Amino acid sequence: MTDKYYTPEIEELVFGLEYEELVGYTEGGHSINVGKESWVKRTCDLSMTMPDIGFITDKKEDMLYYIASDIRVKHLDREDIESCGWGFKKEKNKAMLFEILKDDFNGRRRSKLIMAFNPISQWICIALVIEKPFEENEERTFFAGTIKNKSELARVLKQVGVV
Repeated sequence: MTDKYYTPEIEELVFGLEYEELVGYTEGGHSINVGKESWVKRTCDLSMTMPDIGFITDKKEDMLYYIASDIRVKHLDREDIESCGWGFKKEKNKAMLFEILKDDFNGRRRSKLIMAFNPISQWICIALVIEKPFEENEERTFFAGTIKNKSELARVLKQVGVV
């Protein structure tokens, strides 16, 4: 990954997606976008409208034009993962390791959720490690795959029961 932002596919526009929209300014009804537009943070919800069209459209070509010209999504990064409650542990060869400590079994065993993240490929692995005092630790992988943005991460964490 070289760019901080990407243009989402139409299938990625789902409820809860965090994105930025390019918003221009007008004076007296005339568009004066040249050099004065700015990116505004938004979240997809049921009231998402398209300024150029004025309402949600079923015309795919209108939606694709709008997405390609006025919408961008931030690639998942360390800041996003930490904002979801994960603590940064270390970085090695561009890959990052995060964890959340937990107590299991009435406090008798300690466990931790670990996440390995490669920001170049956007690949993530989430696993539970249960520490056993006199045995080998038990590990269970909950998810392994590509996650492109914070909204996708939040959805996966909810699906696997981490949050």
